[in-house]
Amino acid sequence: MDLFSNKTAKSNKKNDEEFMIELYESYYPLMKAKAVKLTGDINVSDDIVQNAIIKLINNIKTVRNLNFYERTAYIVHTVKSVSYDYLRRNGLGMEKEEIYENMQLCKAEELSADSPEEIYLKKEQSAELDTIMSRLSERDRQLMSCKYFEEMTESEISDELGIPTHYISTYVFRAKERIRRLLEE
Repeated sequence: MDLFSNKTAKSNKKNDEEFMIELYESYYPLMKAKAVKLTGDINVSDDIVQNAIIKLINNIKTVRNLNFYERTAYIVHTVKSVSYDYLRRNGLGMEKEEIYENMQLCKAEELSADSPEEIYLKKEQSAELDTIMSRLSERDRQLMSCKYFEEMTESEISDELGIPTHYISTYVFRAKERIRRLLEE
C-alpha cells in the first residue's frame, strides 16, 4: 500500500508539472503584457511573471478547478497583485497613498466572503456563460476573451488576432448582440 501511494504521489506531481508547463506556455504572453502595462518596465516583467507562477503553483488545486474564463481572470488578478507588490516595495509608479488604496481594494476583494447562495449563483452563471460561449464562433470567443477576460486594448486585440483595429469595436458589438440573443432563448 505504501508503494501504491508513492506511485500515485509521483503521478500527481508529474501531472501538476505538465499542467503548470502548459499553463505557463499558454498564458506567458498575457502575463508579461499585463506586468509591463502595470509596471511600465519590460525588464522587470519576467520577474513578476515568475513570482506570479510561483503563487499559482502554490494554489494549483484552485487553478485546476477553474474553467478557462475564471482561470484567465485568476491569472490576471495574480499578476496584478504581484505587480502592485513590486511597485509598493520599490515605491515606483504610484504615490504611496495610491499603492495603499489599490492594495486595500485587492484585500477587500479577497476578504469579502461570499455567502453560499452567492457562490451557487456565481457557479451557475459561470456554467451558463460557458454554454453560451461554446455556441459562439471561434472568432467571437477569442474577441470576448481578449476584451473582457484578458482586458486587452483594441490595438492589442488587433495584434493578437490579426484583425484590423478599426473593426474590433464593431466585431465586439456584434458578438455581444449574439450573446444577448442567446441569453434570450
